[in-house]
Amino acid sequence: MPRWLLYVILVAVIASFVPIALIARARSVPSDAPRIQPVQDMGNQPKFKPQSENLLFADTRAMRPAIPGTEAHGGSVPDEAYETGKVNGQFVADVPVKVTEALIRRGQERFNIYCSPCHGFAGQGDGLVARRADQLQEGLWVPPTNLHTLQVRQRPNGHIFNTISRGLRTMPSYGAQIPVADRWAIVTYVRALQRSQHANPEDMPAEHRVPAGWQPAPENPPPPPAPVPTPGGAPAAPGTAPAAPAATTPTAPAPTATPAPPTK
Repeated sequence: MPRWLLYVILVAVIASFVPIALIARARSVPSDAPRIQPVQDMGNQPKFKPQSENLLFADTRAMRPAIPGTEAHGGSVPDEAYETGKVNGQFVADVPVKVTEALIRRGQERFNIYCSPCHGFAGQGDGLVARRADQLQEGLWVPPTNLHTLQVRQRPNGHIFNTISRGLRTMPSYGAQIPVADRWAIVTYVRALQRSQHANPEDMPAEHRVPAGWQPAPENPPPPPAPVPTPGGAPAAPGTAPAAPAATTPTAPAPTATPAPPTK
């Protein structure tokens, strides 16, 4: 084989690695330049990006405000009371959803996961985290609020919802972890906890109330009285009254003899 042919083959082999090296570099090195796309197929279509300008409208905003009453795909019409716990800047007093047993049980489950570590399972501010902080005594811990205090019980339901959503003082926000529906479920369970510790007799339905003057039966009733023997010698049956003694007729004392007078 001629020497020049060997050189040509060697150069061709080396040159064949150049495209592979360029492709590897393009895949590994970041670049701000758009990629080479011979076939467009709408992959590089013109569009308005967020917060961009559009001279078609008078306010030149490309992002148009939603039409009143617009409902998002898979969502619902925004409800200020449901989403924020407020109406016209004031906390709502009532829970804006139907309160059911299933909702309260869901709230109990979420409360035990997110709230009990600090507030405790009973809501008295004695969770595991709080007790551990008390043991360390580092001086930086702010004790959790006891949910049974008068101040918390008098707060509107929207206030508790807002505390879960945005946090309060050293308590962080749980808006990102807990959906809106579960936040209202937690609010209903907190109210159930408070009712369990501060209930009134009027809260119980009439058919379940304890009658006036009722007293519970003693745990250890007194033993029955011992049997009393009857005059005939046989003991009386338990629970029966003892036989009355037989009536006797009193007898008159026997007359005594009067001594005769002495004779002269």
